[in-house]
Amino acid sequence: MEYIFQILCGMLYLFGLLFGWNYQETSVYVCIYAFPFLMLVPFVLTSARAFYIFLRGQRKTLTTILLLLVVAATGCAFAGSLCYFHKFNIDGSVYDQYRYCMDWLYETAAHLHMSYEMLNMWIYVFGPLLSFVFLGLVNMGLTRAKR
Repeated sequence: MEYIFQILCGMLYLFGLLFGWNYQETSVYVCIYAFPFLMLVPFVLTSARAFYIFLRGQRKTLTTILLLLVVAATGCAFAGSLCYFHKFNIDGSVYDQYRYCMDWLYETAAHLHMSYEMLNMWIYVFGPLLSFVFLGLVNMGLTRAKR
């Protein structure tokens, strides 16, 4: 897992070089500012699709269940993203935000008895993958309800 984490850090660093940012600035801009809100896009699109299929009136029971499920998941994702963004959006420089985020990640990793690298993998890799699997299953159900 450490090697995958190092590869991802390297990719993040290379991405930052395109904009002239150092690693700390890239981490703050991508991981704290952009990531939580980019995670909301597929949830909102799936909610819109579910609402559209619901309005068309096909297979009302299945569509209603899927619509309620995806709206609840979207609400949870929005609340989680907002809390995550708000937690690290402190007054001060980008470097203060980076240090605060790093301190929080190390404390949380120690509290959960896992490594810092593994916690990052759960937040930025496994969490989004599980979200996409969930949304994929919901979209499969919506496709079935549309027929």
